[in-house]
Amino acid sequence: MMFKQRILNNQLNRYNQVLIILTITLLLEFMMNIGTANAKPQRIKVKQDSTEPVTIQVLPQIPADNIGGQHLGYFDLPVVSKKSRIETISLYNPTNQIIKVQFKIINATTVDNGAVDYTGGQQIDKRLLKVPASTMITAPKALNIQPKTSRNVAFRVKQHSTAFVGQKAAALNIIASGINTPKSSIQNQYVYAIGIILQGRPLKKQQMKKLRPEGIKVRILQNRKAAISVKLVNPDATYLQNTTIEMRLTNQKYSFFSYQSTKKGLKVAPSSAFYNDLLLGGKRLVPGLYRLKITIKSTQYQHTTYKYVEITKGQARFINNHNYLYLKYRNRILMGVGGVLGLLIIYGIVMRIYFKSRKKRLNE
Repeated sequence: MMFKQRILNNQLNRYNQVLIILTITLLLEFMMNIGTANAKPQRIKVKQDSTEPVTIQVLPQIPADNIGGQHLGYFDLPVVSKKSRIETISLYNPTNQIIKVQFKIINATTVDNGAVDYTGGQQIDKRLLKVPASTMITAPKALNIQPKTSRNVAFRVKQHSTAFVGQKAAALNIIASGINTPKSSIQNQYVYAIGIILQGRPLKKQQMKKLRPEGIKVRILQNRKAAISVKLVNPDATYLQNTTIEMRLTNQKYSFFSYQSTKKGLKVAPSSAFYNDLLLGGKRLVPGLYRLKITIKSTQYQHTTYKYVEITKGQARFINNHNYLYLKYRNRILMGVGGVLGLLIIYGIVMRIYFKSRKKRLNE
């Protein structure tokens, strides 16, 4: 009887334990369901860059007397009169921020291998351009344009004290930036260049001095290619349009050592200088005497120039015709001079022996 009672008690205890575990499990599930039911989904907000791109709309107000017509996107102004003139450019700010606009007058120059540059990346050659266009044009330094607002900006063209011949070229650089953009930052800037050509008295063809070589050197370009670079000078106050430059450099002793280059569609700014590269094309630069032939073809003229070049180890220089003839026949000249000196020395020795022998006979 006692044994049966003990078994019954054990079963009851196990039943109570299972009941407690089930009760706790149900309570936990109930609480979890309540928490899940009351939870609301949350959206993760991604912070976006609110910086608006800086841009402006530029519209040149081309005057009625613009050379080439009013449909052009740049100014080509006759300035033969002594009166100054005022021209206008319309600017519109399409953004929702205040934009600061700066103005710079940049003289046109020519970069290597023939392209006109209006960025001011290189200095003008004052020997060629004594009175640049920038000295004749004045514009405001800076102004602010409110959002969704237009502004008219005027620049003045004044005549020089003496009328000039030909063309003077420049560009009005319009630099727009956000009002809070640091001066050192160029990532949020907008730059627009409007060409300004000033036309003086006509430059006649017979007055042109034509594009000519002024220097030569051997150099390594940015792409690490070796080149013979010829400095070409445009002494005339006129654009050279659709220009073709052909160069051939030929060794005068071994004609199979020859280097040549042809470039088409080049544009050269008035009164400017630049380097035109003649790539070696992987060939070895052989020292010696060379003749350089340069043919220039443009809308204004066509002509050919010859120059003599002396090339040494990694260097090149122009030489005149007399130097070329001397260097070409230097060995022959030196041999001839040496031969004459040798004959004179032999003659002197023979005559000395003769007089000594004659004097000896007389004494006997």
